[in-house]
Amino acid sequence: MRMVAASMIVFAYAHILYINPVAPTLSLIGGLIFALTYRKTNSLALVTIEHGLYGNFLFVVGLGYYFHGGSVVH
Repeated sequence: MRMVAASMIVFAYAHILYINPVAPTLSLIGGLIFALTYRKTNSLALVTIEHGLYGNFLFVVGLGYYFHGGSVVH
């Protein structure tokens, strides 16, 4: 279970670049889901597809604003 916790924390930390509290918080939840999926299936391909589907879902429901932009200057 420590590996699952470490994975979700690192996944959330990777989303800190968006400079808002919503992105890392939602990513913490997503990281838990992805880590559990990987632990169950040992398939990085499945986790990648799942990440894409959940990411698209966030944009469809209107939460994509928090995952677009961040500290990167255009």
